[in-house]
Amino acid sequence: MLTAFLALPDVILLHATAAILALVIGPFAIWRRRRDVWHRVAGLTWIILMLIVATSAWFIHGIQMLGPFSPIHLFSVITYRSLFVALRHVRAGRYQAHGAEMRSLYLQALGIAGLFTLLPGRMLHQIFFGDQMILGLAVMALIGAGLVVLVRRKPRLLIVR
Repeated sequence: MLTAFLALPDVILLHATAAILALVIGPFAIWRRRRDVWHRVAGLTWIILMLIVATSAWFIHGIQMLGPFSPIHLFSVITYRSLFVALRHVRAGRYQAHGAEMRSLYLQALGIAGLFTLLPGRMLHQIFFGDQMILGLAVMALIGAGLVVLVRRKPRLLIVR
């Protein structure tokens, strides 16, 4: 699996690596109770990773519906917008709105968009699941159900004030 991952085209490897790191670092930065230096370091690292993810996506054209782009490229626009708004909130001292924007971005850009990368026929689906389409769809369904349960139990995760 690692060999197949490392054999991906450079832009996809950069995109996937940044996304995986953002997926791991995100909870520490976003759900950390105390807003101390570690929150700021993890948060800045996460912002840089998300900018890499959003920017590298423009150079990936696996699904071409609108010229070289597809609807999944809208997540790049959402990411840029959310990061801009979140940073504006924190500079203005609106910490609750900042946190809500960042949580929403984490769930949308890494959760929902991440599910699209696991669709059958996509490179990461092939790397993680091979020809086991049912296994891949089952994992996607479990992740999707987990996101739905999380948002239904804590709807404030997606509320931006």
